[in-house]
Amino acid sequence: MTVHIDRDRCEGHGQCLAAAPDLIDLDDDGIAILRTSGPLSGDLAGQGAAAAEVCPVAAITLDT
Repeated sequence: MTVHIDRDRCEGHGQCLAAAPDLIDLDDDGIAILRTSGPLSGDLAGQGAAAAEVCPVAAITLDT
């Protein structure tokens, strides 16, 4: 699974950070960024799926 963040769509709500603390961080402007790149598995894949589910503006998408 690969996680993508649409930084133009992100409004900085931070719900993704709570759902995926090992995968996502916020930049200085409060916009979500990935801590890692490339395909994910295990716990990080689960965190990515959780982050995509809780994002209120659907800025996080998954490729499986």
